[in-house]
Amino acid sequence: MLMPDESSENVLIEKKINKIKEEKIQDSGVFDKELPSAASIKNEEDTLKKEASPESRSLLKGDINGQVLQVAGVSGPEKDIMDINMEKKGFKWIVPSTGVLKSVQRKVFEGGEYGGADGGPAGGAGGTGGGAAGSGAGGGGRVGNYEDITPYLLVKVYRYVESETGEKFFKVVVSIKKKYLPVPIPKEVVFLLDSSKSITNEKLNYIKPALIDALWELNRYDKFNVVAFRGNLIKFSERSVTTTTKNLLAAEVFIRKLEAVEETDVDKALADVINTPMGMSPSYIVLLSDGRPTKGVVDSRKIIKELTRANNMRKPIFCFSGGDRVNRYLLDFIAYQNRGWSQFADRVTRMKEEFMVFTKQVKEPLLLNVRYHLVNIPEEEVYPKYLPDFFYGRDLVIYGRFKDEDQFSMQLLGEISGRTKELIFKKSLIKAEIGGPDIKKEWAFSKIYHLISQETLGIGDRLSTISEIKELSRKYGIITPYDLRDEK
Repeated sequence: MLMPDESSENVLIEKKINKIKEEKIQDSGVFDKELPSAASIKNEEDTLKKEASPESRSLLKGDINGQVLQVAGVSGPEKDIMDINMEKKGFKWIVPSTGVLKSVQRKVFEGGEYGGADGGPAGGAGGTGGGAAGSGAGGGGRVGNYEDITPYLLVKVYRYVESETGEKFFKVVVSIKKKYLPVPIPKEVVFLLDSSKSITNEKLNYIKPALIDALWELNRYDKFNVVAFRGNLIKFSERSVTTTTKNLLAAEVFIRKLEAVEETDVDKALADVINTPMGMSPSYIVLLSDGRPTKGVVDSRKIIKELTRANNMRKPIFCFSGGDRVNRYLLDFIAYQNRGWSQFADRVTRMKEEFMVFTKQVKEPLLLNVRYHLVNIPEEEVYPKYLPDFFYGRDLVIYGRFKDEDQFSMQLLGEISGRTKELIFKKSLIKAEIGGPDIKKEWAFSKIYHLISQETLGIGDRLSTISEIKELSRKYGIITPYDLRDEK
């Protein structure tokens, strides 16, 4: 069995101590007694492992080869924490202080209080472009129908004109200004872990420490669950639990005991998690699998189609895998059609490192159910059509084509705690920063993904869709890893 090296164990111990710090700060605001040492943390882990043994299982109850494994102490009713720090309007920005490590509120943005970037008037549909978000024609204040988040977001527009054909492309990038430190929205994350024999024990033993590390990276008010799947589902808990030290240590024991056995039923596993009521909103599913089903529904197109329709974008799905033997088609489009994204490590040995990069990207959601509207540019050739939630540290990016248009406006909408927020800006394509030919290829790649998504769901004429995909691939030099055949 592959074990983490000494340095990674030390890092994990440090995370556990930090988690206890967070709990103490939350409970009392100061440290009322000495923090546990690394040695005492290790002793507690050893005790949990002993209790989890088949001879004396007081913490983990149930057979690990059964369908459900319950966690004592966390299966009862838990306090609903969805309202913690979430009733104030807009974003709450904090600056961590030194010394006692308390979080100090710096600014709460009230909708309509500001009209534009850096306190200036915002750019509405009738304004004049300028600055990060444009500038409006007149006295600031509210520019749209919802609370304004313009002061905190940066918008950049790039254009590229193909010299040979004259084709024109653009790229819009929305990011949060780095001087602001937002408080992320509390979330639920269900980690769906493939522990079937197709994934192999070697790969599983790289994934397990990565998943354990990811659990300790969760935020204070998050909830989580771990569901292992092979022929049957093995649940850490019947429902998601809070990120207390006790729950995280119990989950670590649960994960370490898993072995790669039996067949792979991806469809059944995802269907179960999709149909489980959400513990809080947002609720995210993270699928760690090679995407190679061997039991139940094994047709990738059917799995994608049925699960996408059943989910109806309620729970964004993210997929992660690594190595060569991966069904990228299934993982890519389960994620793409469910407002998530997929990420792959090129080598099995890099899975832990790459998974930590991924988990940090989904650590801090800021805006939920994000969508956009464009004025003065046809939206037919703008991709992607559906955006993921907006996370701190990961930009929102859209690509499009234009002809003779210049000034265009964009409205970006999203929710925080059930309240709609908006960004409205106006930009000039002629004055936009010049980008490289990668914009053209990224647009073509985004359109190909959209077309494959349509074909997978059975929307439109399949033969003409495949023909268009092939033509885009040929024209723009896009190589897709998917085998899409002409014949029905």
